[in-house]
Amino acid sequence: MLFLLLLLLPSQLGLHFWPSWSFVSGLPVDYLSPTLYFTDLLIILLLTFWVFRSIRLIKSIKINWFFVAVVAFAVANIIFSYSPPLAFYKWLRLTEYFFLGLYVHRNSSSLFTIYYSLPLAIIWASGLAWWQFLRQSSVGGLWYWLGERSLTITAPGIAKISLGDLGLRLRPYSVFPHPNALAGFLLVSGLIVYYFYSQKKFKLGVWSLVIAAATLPMTFSRTAIFLELLLITLWIFSKFRLKFVFKILSVFLLLTIYYLLFTKIGNPSSLPERLTQYSLAYNVVQKHPLFGIGLSNFIPYISANYQLTTNNYNLSLQPVHNIYLLLASELGLPVLFTIFYLFFNVVKKLLVGKQLILTTALVTVLVSGLSDHYWLTLHQNSLLLTILISLIYSNLTLNYEQRTNN
Repeated sequence: MLFLLLLLLPSQLGLHFWPSWSFVSGLPVDYLSPTLYFTDLLIILLLTFWVFRSIRLIKSIKINWFFVAVVAFAVANIIFSYSPPLAFYKWLRLTEYFFLGLYVHRNSSSLFTIYYSLPLAIIWASGLAWWQFLRQSSVGGLWYWLGERSLTITAPGIAKISLGDLGLRLRPYSVFPHPNALAGFLLVSGLIVYYFYSQKKFKLGVWSLVIAAATLPMTFSRTAIFLELLLITLWIFSKFRLKFVFKILSVFLLLTIYYLLFTKIGNPSSLPERLTQYSLAYNVVQKHPLFGIGLSNFIPYISANYQLTTNNYNLSLQPVHNIYLLLASELGLPVLFTIFYLFFNVVKKLLVGKQLILTTALVTVLVSGLSDHYWLTLHQNSLLLTILISLIYSNLTLNYEQRTNN
């Protein structure tokens, strides 16, 4: 069951519901819509079978003060949120991710499943992305049942890229809600595959890594491309002995490529729009520094409390493109600082255990989160983040047990 879940992890096939609180100014907003994904059904079946098989193990789980504090905060965050039903739905999602992560952590056999299923997911999602880019439209047919949406370059709100004399081109979505989310998936899932490949070589892993590396630039996600180039450069430095001058030239080339990506290719208006979002989020944090406005409440709160011009009204229909500002505005500064503390300690322990690949994967999430929100707001990326955190926690637990036994 876990194999199928990870194989279909990129899929966004789901049934959307549209209660009144999922609309902003009469417009339906995907981010606010309660959705039952096909992968949700797989998770429910997986956890149900696990509960019946592991009742003793589940009963042995102790409830500590941290768990009680999280539950109490969640209840308060829902009650005092701008839209309590929306906050409740998002906390329900987090509960789902928590139990999925617990399952992966508690079942050592799940590691073998990730070993094969994630590379296959990378390959089929990348294949569809290439097909879309060459067609400059969605493929349709059976791909619809994997969650592919209708894509045409003339559709309003579609992600396009300006390639100079080549004109505007459709950025491939694969089965993700946005090309940036596809890029984040390829980057982090590739690092997870490389983590397993470093322990045991397998051809499927090599092919998936090559395909992911080749597909990611086609998303034209500037942050993800920069991180990919940086990671490849660091990998070359670690594997080959290069003279100092070649290392300097490599870094210079990397910065030059990124400069061209940032200034010559893309949507020039995206940066001012994001800066406007950051300013709005900062104002929200100033007004609600302790408890925030409620999980997943950024969109309806901004729409109701700020006057936006016609040119930037679409900003009120999407979360702020920064996971830290998003967390601070929806949950408050104390929660953000607590998360910082936890992640700092995790990174420190990973470095002590010489787990450089897992450290790199986690840092990649944290850095890419500076310029986008998909790790917190999109189901596929949140599932992948859940898998990564579970792997990290399992690794830290194993290292702790080994040190204790020795």
